[in-house]
Amino acid sequence: MSTTTPAPAGGAQAPPDGAAAARRRAAACADAAAGVGTTSALALGLMFAIEVPTDGPFVFGTTNDVLGAAFNVLVIPVYAELGAELPPGPTRRVLLPLTVGASVVGAASGALLVARVLPFGPSTALSTASIAVQATWMLVSNDRLLRRSDFPRRLGRLGRAIGAAQLLGGAVVGAGLALRRGSLGRRAAFVAGGVPGVAAWALWPAWFYLAARYLDRARPAAAPTDRERAGSAGQR
Repeated sequence: MSTTTPAPAGGAQAPPDGAAAARRRAAACADAAAGVGTTSALALGLMFAIEVPTDGPFVFGTTNDVLGAAFNVLVIPVYAELGAELPPGPTRRVLLPLTVGASVVGAASGALLVARVLPFGPSTALSTASIAVQATWMLVSNDRLLRRSDFPRRLGRLGRAIGAAQLLGGAVVGAGLALRRGSLGRRAAFVAGGVPGVAAWALWPAWFYLAARYLDRARPAAAPTDRERAGSAGQR
């Protein structure tokens, strides 16, 4: 009688217990990030609708900052798990650690702002830089993962579109800042860049929801674990 455990149906493989546990944690974090991100977006919208016109008190603004910090912590296991499915190369070797670091910076920036340790201006600059790095990751990593036939098309295309729109929108808004204050060109740049940028930002929770559904499944056979990569390399 064979003692070999058969592979699950559908082209997936049963990863080692540690890898399976990490994948389950990543799926749970992706679900939590989807919920926290949605609530944070609602809090930000209520802040602009209610608190900004009356100049406070910024309860919704503080809520958005706290949730934003939590969001940046929750996304780290998701990036790490999906990054493990990337082929060896700059995206995995350089961009993944950079994105994890940017998420840590984003979380710390929001927490320090709420604690009134970091002023609004520097906190905003750090958060903007963190978003830009994460948007780059969304664009590049999803594009790479879409080259695999077993990676969900909707998940990959949405992530790629979010990253591209976020970066393009930010670049256009940044160019507008160089124009004369109050000019028509500056206002046009803010609208042209702000609309796709805000739309992409609002869709991040949807991407994490889809990522959770993907991570609920076993790691595909086409995406071996780090341990298996090391083992196969040692056999060569």
